[in-house]
Amino acid sequence: MTSLQVRLGASLALGITCLWLIASLVSGLVISHELGEAADSALRVTAQQLLTITKQAPLAEPLAIDRQAPSGTDDAVVQIAQTDGEVTPLRLHQLAEISSLLGFVIRNAEGHVLFSGGSLPASLLETMPATGFGMIEGHRVYVESTADQQRWILIAEPSHHRDEINHGAIRVLLLILPLLVPLSLLVVWWLVRRSMRPVRDVQLQIESRGGNDLTALQTTEMPRELAPIAESVNHLLGRLARTLESERNFTTNSAHELRTPIASALAQTQRQIASLPEGPEKVRAGRIEQTLQELSRTSEKLMQLARAESGSMVREKADNVYPVIDYLLGEFKSLQREESRLQLHCPDEERFDTLLDFDGVAILLRNLIDNALKYSKPGTPVDVVVDSVNNQIRVINQGELVPPEELAQLKERFKRGTKGQSSGATGAGLGLAIAETIARQAGIIIELHSPARGRNDGFEASLSTA
Repeated sequence: MTSLQVRLGASLALGITCLWLIASLVSGLVISHELGEAADSALRVTAQQLLTITKQAPLAEPLAIDRQAPSGTDDAVVQIAQTDGEVTPLRLHQLAEISSLLGFVIRNAEGHVLFSGGSLPASLLETMPATGFGMIEGHRVYVESTADQQRWILIAEPSHHRDEINHGAIRVLLLILPLLVPLSLLVVWWLVRRSMRPVRDVQLQIESRGGNDLTALQTTEMPRELAPIAESVNHLLGRLARTLESERNFTTNSAHELRTPIASALAQTQRQIASLPEGPEKVRAGRIEQTLQELSRTSEKLMQLARAESGSMVREKADNVYPVIDYLLGEFKSLQREESRLQLHCPDEERFDTLLDFDGVAILLRNLIDNALKYSKPGTPVDVVVDSVNNQIRVINQGELVPPEELAQLKERFKRGTKGQSSGATGAGLGLAIAETIARQAGIIIELHSPARGRNDGFEASLSTA
């Protein structure tokens, strides 16, 4: 089952990553377009500046260019040599920088070259394309003329210059992605986890509910989307609480109301047995007495089960209940004919801490000890070991081995093992179910072992705190 938080976080993370990639692609295209427009604008402005700078040159005859710059000067000096041998110096500001990046040629109206600079393909030196922008032999070309169309300029920029700029901008975007994408995923994870906190609170509230806690969920600070779910759960918990309460009341009232008639019938049967002579009638009356005694014990077990399910035997603070254990074993010994069968062992401190109150501990241990006495071999001891170091109680008896498949079902209601049926032991199959119900409410774990730990046979029921 996939977590909603994982699914939501993964979906958002994948969506944001895709959006980042698309945004980077679109940004790269926009940057490339804008940089191209800016470069074209710069190319146009440079051409106009060159036309303005070269207006002082005479137009009568073609000029040859000598781009030798005097040493020690900051600006380039272009020597313009006329055909009659006169030399007119012309200082062109920033010409050296322009010539290093761009190539240009200026012609007169007849098409003769007046000025040239930079590096240009041969085809651009021989012909003059139409005015405007164009792409020729890997160069971005711009052609413009003066207002009187006496001079024409062609200026060209190698395409790889612009490619380098575009590639640099795209590289910056791609270098940012490995940082931004993980950061975005981290922010998404944090936001999803924070947003899912109310859902986790509802989950924890529902998980904490059970047969002992059917109180309504807290909905005061719950998001609007979760409120209907919480209200439905509260309605369900309310109906469940009323049903369980009705069931417990029925069980308690029925068992309580049956005690008096059963006790009366048992007393009458015992009087009848005492007055009957030996014979078949007395045997049948004895069987009736045995059945009534079993019915009385079942009624008492049902009352214990109803009380165990009410959850009223759990305290808020753990306490030492060893005195109850000692008293309970003394009570069993006083009621058993073979009082030496029960053996209490406490190798360390006389202590067992639990949240159960004294009545809960008494009911829990009484069922375990009664089960051990009932199903053990006659005359064999039943050991009750109190381990204060591990906060554990072990009830061990000798007897036949219980198959593993039956051992796993003995805590269920009205479930009896085959060894009890074969040995003639009577019981309703509620003792271990009552013990499990009480122990679970107090956080006590009941473990059943057959054979008992450290032995080759027998049965062991151990209590330990979680």
